[in-house]
Amino acid sequence: MDRATDSDVLQWSRLSRRNRARVDEADSEIQEYADLRVDAFRVHTGIKYLGELERVAFGWTEADGQAHLPGL
Repeated sequence: MDRATDSDVLQWSRLSRRNRARVDEADSEIQEYADLRVDAFRVHTGIKYLGELERVAFGWTEADGQAHLPGL
């Protein structure tokens, strides 16, 4: 940064702010996911593991997981 200009610093600041917003958004999604799963574990007291909870409470299937793989 020794030879950064004022516009370089301004651009760096804007990029940093935009990246922070993306991180905050991703964290919000993670917190929402976790909250929904914790609530579902409370409702489905006989389920011990997340995989089973995903299938029973949220209708997840192997095909759902395959759809996100590249090339499929």
